[in-house]
Amino acid sequence: MVYLREQRSKQVAVDDLTVVVPLSKPAYPTRQESGVLSRADLIQLANNGIAGVRKLQLKSQVEVPRRQLQMSQLKDKLFSSLAHRDAKVWVSEPYLHLDVCARVRAVWRSRSLMQWNDFNCVELIAARPNLHARLAFVDRSSRDDSLAGLLATLVALSLPIEMAEALPAIAKEISPLVSTQPELIYTANSHHYRTAFKVAAAQLTASGSKLCVHQHGGGYGIDELHIGEYFDREVADCFFTFGWRDSSNQNVRPLPTPHRAVRSTVSQQILLMCAEHITEFFRFQSFCLPEHSGKVLLETRSFLNMMNSTSDIHLRMAPSSPIPLPLLGDLVAKCTIAETSESGAVAASRAALVVHNYLGTSWLETLAMNVPTVCFYDSEFYRPRAEARPFLDALVRVGVLHYSGSEAAKFVNSLRGNPTAWWQSAEVQEAREAFVARYANFNDNWLEAWTEEFERLLS
Repeated sequence: MVYLREQRSKQVAVDDLTVVVPLSKPAYPTRQESGVLSRADLIQLANNGIAGVRKLQLKSQVEVPRRQLQMSQLKDKLFSSLAHRDAKVWVSEPYLHLDVCARVRAVWRSRSLMQWNDFNCVELIAARPNLHARLAFVDRSSRDDSLAGLLATLVALSLPIEMAEALPAIAKEISPLVSTQPELIYTANSHHYRTAFKVAAAQLTASGSKLCVHQHGGGYGIDELHIGEYFDREVADCFFTFGWRDSSNQNVRPLPTPHRAVRSTVSQQILLMCAEHITEFFRFQSFCLPEHSGKVLLETRSFLNMMNSTSDIHLRMAPSSPIPLPLLGDLVAKCTIAETSESGAVAASRAALVVHNYLGTSWLETLAMNVPTVCFYDSEFYRPRAEARPFLDALVRVGVLHYSGSEAAKFVNSLRGNPTAWWQSAEVQEAREAFVARYANFNDNWLEAWTEEFERLLS
């Protein structure tokens, strides 16, 4: 809110303006030669209304290739067809990351109890924004000089089509699905990203179905403040974790998910896994803030600058928002840019040592795989809750966690190219195992555990 108010002093002067309305997610447009404006420009526009703009156009953004959508829909139909008609549990977008064969085996083995459907049911590519209604709303709301008026203008300009114009089509498409009332609805991701699931779940829970939500990333149970966790726990009748419990809430229970990868032939490389480079605030979480990205960049530069020149460092960027290489300057010469065609977990399974420049999900996965792991982060951006602090303090003492890039580099250099000897020591393994049991409890017998837990909830 402070940021939005600060924009009130700024002005924008444009003649022709095109705003791209996202189709299915709040992906904000970036400045391009075509005249598409960034979110900052939209805020400036909202502050000034549409006065001075000769021509304001809205157009939809096609984000999902038709073939990709059709394949997803085909997969949903296949998985749904395998389930028994009286399956009492819906499973949608779990945090599994299994290959196709493993996923099919899981669907087949659980078919008497679970129906798997990721809700790729709605054809949105043909959807278009209602230009008349949106522009009329912009015209009305831009006359309001308050912060509420500013926000209303931004909503009209950037509200995804599937949350407005496409809602009637979504309701029609899911009607056959919600007619078969499951007793349990399980998801780890759909309640965040899939509008069709949200509509279906709202109708079904109102009719008596129970919603089960599973932790899908890092920070849960660890961060002192974690808005995503609070939301998940608030909407769920039962919330599943990667291992931790809440003594004050019996509906918070551990439930494993499978390992993302298994340890394989070890190379000599050091894999540096980087956080997304964020330039605009988009979520209430520490590593989603531009200020955090700036600090991560500084500490990453410090780490690379301090590393021995003989180190074989492979730099793995976040595929969606990589650090621009010019920001690393000459330090890029110390690195090999890793391919992102395979998952980060698979790449990490082969590394001699994996270094993380933030505390997200990937460090939980490498600790669970028992891959030598080092993390560096700024303690001003991460503050653990009291229950987690002893486990993190133990990892600090044995050299897994460091509060700066330079400290981490000095420690890695001290290993003299042999991280395995350090990693296999009794004190490191004791700290790792204690942490993993509580916060990264991945298990290849996950399906048996799910079946047992769902049957308990149904009894």
